[in-house]
Amino acid sequence: QTLNPGQQPTNMPGAPGTPGLSVSPSQIPESQRLQPPPQGLVTPTNQLPAGQTLGQPLGSNAFVTAPPLQSQLLRQGTTDERELAVFERPLPDYDPVGLRAGSFLIFPSLDLSGGYNNNIYAAPSGAQSDGIFALSPAVAVRSNFEQDQLNADISSADAFYADRGSEDYNDYQGALNGRHYFSNTIVAFGRASAGHLHLTRGSPNAQSPTEPTQYNDYTAYAGLAQTGLRLQLQGDAFYEHLQFQSVPVPGGVLSNGFQNHDQGVTTARAGYEITHQVIAFVRGAYNQRMYPESSGGFNRDSHGLTGDVGVDLDLNSVFVTEAFVGALHQTYADSRFANVTKPDFGMD
Repeated sequence: QTLNPGQQPTNMPGAPGTPGLSVSPSQIPESQRLQPPPQGLVTPTNQLPAGQTLGQPLGSNAFVTAPPLQSQLLRQGTTDERELAVFERPLPDYDPVGLRAGSFLIFPSLDLSGGYNNNIYAAPSGAQSDGIFALSPAVAVRSNFEQDQLNADISSADAFYADRGSEDYNDYQGALNGRHYFSNTIVAFGRASAGHLHLTRGSPNAQSPTEPTQYNDYTAYAGLAQTGLRLQLQGDAFYEHLQFQSVPVPGGVLSNGFQNHDQGVTTARAGYEITHQVIAFVRGAYNQRMYPESSGGFNRDSHGLTGDVGVDLDLNSVFVTEAFVGALHQTYADSRFANVTKPDFGMD
């Protein structure tokens, strides 16, 4: 149950999870990947040598320790720890240990909060204020496999207004994600989610003056990547379906069907590791946006292409950046909309 000197960790880097961004698993530096414990540490507490206890010396340079907790709550196959705020980062001494269910760990949680908003309708004049109480239960399920992963998240956000109950909302969503290694360098990954959410009052798409606009959001994301080699290849596809509910307005009910739409993004990326600190890449993406209903007589369907060349720079995880430049072109089904061809560039 120990790692011998020179033995490679068995945990693989996290798989990507941002549609269109296409971050290859091998771009996450070793120092930021979810790792097994250091060499010489025994991790499974149920497999300790007879008579040993946690913290007791085991041999000349090894100690029996509890397993690293951060490899569970963050083990989603999509998380780069650099993206976490300081207060979100794992604290092994205080993190929950979870409830074990076979090869899975279950992490229930409950957040309670209270607040005050002096303009709950986001109105330019005649602002109305109210106190808000929020209740947010959640359950995270994390697999405890050696390499592959299968994880789930279920959460809800319920808000209750002190004086204006029409503003109360109940958001809930669930997600399932996983990854499977066909070999040490070929990994498949995916994520699916469904949620019932609402638009904030400040959203330009909020249609009702009497209650929040609710909608359903369904997404699916999957891809295949070659990682761990100097030549990095990845292909992925993302799909989203947005369905808006009708809302009450003075004098009747307003259909939000014109806001319903589907969008898909397919991305291919090839990168080459020039050094451990510099990766050059080319990336191309095709998108399609489909609206089943017209708006004001306009057909808003469109499709487009984006092509970029760029570089990833990683200076020992102290300074990390991606910069790219290219071009995009979007073609609209309705001839009254002019096609768009523009430069595409960015830095993260």
